[in-house]
Amino acid sequence: MVRTFEELCVMEPSLCDLFDEAKRTRVEMKGTGWHPITIWYDEFKPRMVMLVGMHCGRDDMKSSEDYNTAYAAIQQALLKD
Repeated sequence: MVRTFEELCVMEPSLCDLFDEAKRTRVEMKGTGWHPITIWYDEFKPRMVMLVGMHCGRDDMKSSEDYNTAYAAIQQALLKD
């Protein structure tokens, strides 16, 4: 079953916190010279993989579909203008 990002956030509220932080970071880093992809791989992705996907501690959130949904949502929150 493919879940929406909103459904994943209900299951793991820390994903929503990470999403909100990514949006704030996007705004704060404008004009600073920081590259969003670097921030994604250094700051956000390592924290996300602990919440969803094969490395998380929850059996009900280990699917690659859940991981891909969270990955896309949080990365776009950081990258999208």
